[in-house]
Amino acid sequence: MWPVYFNTEEGWMICMTGTKGLGSRRNLCRIDLKSKSKIWERDVKSAQEFEMSTKLNDSTLLFVGNGLYSVDINNGEGWRLETNMQEISNENYGLYSLVSSVRVCSNPFVDGSDIYIAGIKRLIKTDRNGKELWHARLPEQKTSISRLFATEDYLLMVNMGFAPHSYSFYYTYLGKWGKPFLAAYDKKTGKNVYMHERKKYVDYIKDVEFRDDDALFLLFADKEGHQSVERYQANTGALMGRKEVAPVVIQSSGSMNAFVGSDVCVKKDNKFVHLVEMDTVGVYVVCDNGVLHLDGGLKSTDFISFNDLFVYNGKYGDLRFYSHGKETVVVDGEDREVATLDFPDVFCTESQIYSIKDKSLYVINKEQLY
Repeated sequence: MWPVYFNTEEGWMICMTGTKGLGSRRNLCRIDLKSKSKIWERDVKSAQEFEMSTKLNDSTLLFVGNGLYSVDINNGEGWRLETNMQEISNENYGLYSLVSSVRVCSNPFVDGSDIYIAGIKRLIKTDRNGKELWHARLPEQKTSISRLFATEDYLLMVNMGFAPHSYSFYYTYLGKWGKPFLAAYDKKTGKNVYMHERKKYVDYIKDVEFRDDDALFLLFADKEGHQSVERYQANTGALMGRKEVAPVVIQSSGSMNAFVGSDVCVKKDNKFVHLVEMDTVGVYVVCDNGVLHLDGGLKSTDFISFNDLFVYNGKYGDLRFYSHGKETVVVDGEDREVATLDFPDVFCTESQIYSIKDKSLYVINKEQLY
């Protein structure tokens, strides 16, 4: 039994039950954390582990297994929409041959009353009751892990070119799978509008960032060390700008890994400013040694060391917490630094502040921080 969703305030969790291994059959159940009793159990008829995706409403959760599954938290009931999201691969290593299970799917994308998900062979649109509205065929030999987004008229699919390979329940790694491409589909009909596949200097799309102005930024890389950031117009697929980062820059910054989220900050004029607010048209990319900043035209770059970066880690009352290396800086409502904690992360509940360090759980006295 292992958890896939929990609600600590109400004191319950939803778990998967079954044998941990490839091909084993699994069920879902809800456990009351106080009485340790089973409230309900549902046979989901899945040989794959479940991942919590999103909440459709206050009482309905959406999970991804071998397809989509809705679960009513009160009784476990719900619909399922099956589609193939698992491929068996025979991998040869000289004299040895290993069989692995490869996970090929997208994030479920909820757009109003519609839900979209991509598997190995199909991109599917369904309503909130699990009724299939249309499906589009996908290039089976190219499809991998993918990310879905939407404009007003089109569903966008960014195929990443890699997927998780599992030799057992305990050992999984991300490996090359399929071909990276960018595609768009008409949301009403499922008709493919365009599909662009880059064939030179690219093995993976390492990350994607979608903007409100229908701009897509893609981070490409190949096994030879080439790395580039490209900007596309989502509705047409037109390439708007491209920057292949020079090897000398990568030697200094380290390999580019992902676009920066909204929680990364720098300290400017004694205030913590989020990077995405400093340049709303450019992009920031997390590298091995810090963050690389590219301007809106993808022409020039500058580098910010990890020593100058802070990560927003939540708040407690009027206190805000910023992780900085192995420490956490505590700031009050007037941007004054009131404490520095010898912990890289903190976790806040309504009544306590916690941290974990050296395999020990610490309770932090919140009164001493004010």
